Amino acid sequence: DSMGSNFSTPAAAAGTTPKIIDPATYLNQLIEDVRKRTPDTTPVNAVPYPFPVASRPKIIFDTDLGSDVDDALALLLLMHLPQSDYELLGITTVYGCSELRTLVTRRILEAAGWDKKVPLICGVGAPLTRDSETVWHSHTEGRGLCTEEEIRANFNTWKSLTAPHDEAARFIIEQVQKYPGQVIILALGALSNVALALRIQPDIASKIHHIAFMGSGVRCTHENPRPEYRPVERHVGHRSRASHNIRCDIGAAIEVFGNVNVRVQVVSNDVTCRCWLQGLHSLALFRAGGGVLPADYTVPEGVTLAQAEAMAARMTAEGRAVGRLYVEWLNYRASIGQGVATCPHDPLTLAEALYPSRFVRYVPGRLLIHRETAETDFVVDTSAAPAGSPAGPARHWLGVAIDQAAFHGWLDPLLTMPRQGEEAGAAPMEILPEAGNSSPAAASPTVASPTPSPHLPATPAQIPVVAAASN
Repeated sequence: DSMGSNFSTPAAAAGTTPKIIDPATYLNQLIEDVRKRTPDTTPVNAVPYPFPVASRPKIIFDTDLGSDVDDALALLLLMHLPQSDYELLGITTVYGCSELRTLVTRRILEAAGWDKKVPLICGVGAPLTRDSETVWHSHTEGRGLCTEEEIRANFNTWKSLTAPHDEAARFIIEQVQKYPGQVIILALGALSNVALALRIQPDIASKIHHIAFMGSGVRCTHENPRPEYRPVERHVGHRSRASHNIRCDIGAAIEVFGNVNVRVQVVSNDVTCRCWLQGLHSLALFRAGGGVLPADYTVPEGVTLAQAEAMAARMTAEGRAVGRLYVEWLNYRASIGQGVATCPHDPLTLAEALYPSRFVRYVPGRLLIHRETAETDFVVDTSAAPAGSPAGPARHWLGVAIDQAAFHGWLDPLLTMPRQGEEAGAAPMEILPEAGNSSPAAASPTVASPTPSPHLPATPAQIPVVAAASN
């Protein structure tokens, strides 16, 4: 049942009927199997993503927007980028309460005046396979932009469906067939819509330019959220726990990553978890969303509350709408003891889809997903990336190195972009306008596309990556 995995229990290896064992014992046996294998420790180069994109790539934004605020931040970033840098074909929603996610997304589009020009399609809610983990909701979905009545009306609709929503999958098929070789699918949630599209129309696999996927393995903990990349740990002694976007529909993920005709650019948690929104721009976004600071709040060093208030007052209407979701998410994280900061997972994935390797470097290989234990292995293909030559046959390219400073220096001001025509001394507007009273924002001012980071070497940096033994 695992993609490319031949791990077995000792009983199965001996040719006898395996007995039923508990998951913890089974996991320990799998780990021991990994330890017994001899890994290939040949260093490989971490290189730029080798497949060029068009000057104005066509994007399908496939999202589980509404829980973690990073999806909304990615949509806000997209709205604030020059529209000459991309063509948004449409937005598809996925996972759990996809109807409510669609409604929340529509509210952001309405704030920006984009609701009439961007197709928005409700997609698969329930996982395609029954062995996925229980559908998770933070119960912040919709709060800040929807009424309680709207939330209740839309939250549990997916549970009553006898068949998955296939409208989003068919939209993906339609766009890929219309623009063969040109469409990038920005996959920011479960891969259910993409897998369903491939089931319905298998021949589109070779017509997708590539999938930019946020996820893979998670080695980060809340106690140590910014680990250095230590690939020896990754492949010798234990594997990585699959990320939420894989676990939440693990069968769909196996179908997509197991398709030999699909190329996937993986912006992994190992790089996104090194980035945290904090400081002036985070505070401004929080205040723009009406966030109330606790009495004992300490303003970050080098920042004044007046600066944050002035920045918040001049933000775009869509920025203030996303700010409301930002407040709900940070309050949720604080309530479960995870602090009041968050990782911009999806904004980084969007940035790398549109501007490959501006901030991240990659290694080629295959991402293996193990259904039984919900874990992943990344098997590095050293033949695909000889020194000085990034091009190769590998289908999967895993992000392993990031320039955090360059990324935040580019991202943070874009999230808090002022409305067009705002001057530094202009009178501030109300931070949190009454719902329905805000007029659509004017077109975003021109923003320079990111330039290659000066902190990443012009020539590929050599990062020791351990390639797991061939399965």
